[in-house]
Amino acid sequence: MVRIIELDEIFPSYNEAADRINGNRGCVYLCLQGMRESHKGYTFEYVKDLYPIFD
Repeated sequence: MVRIIELDEIFPSYNEAADRINGNRGCVYLCLQGMRESHKGYTFEYVKDLYPIFD
């Protein structure tokens, strides 16, 4: 899952995050890999599962 930090929105994939900002999927991926700082003024981060399973 990927979060667009400035919008505080979470998406199941970087492809959907890119679609949300009408951005380039490859550029979003490069941001997530640390090869690029931002894309279209947005920064991105991977997020862990929001609903962990408890024993």
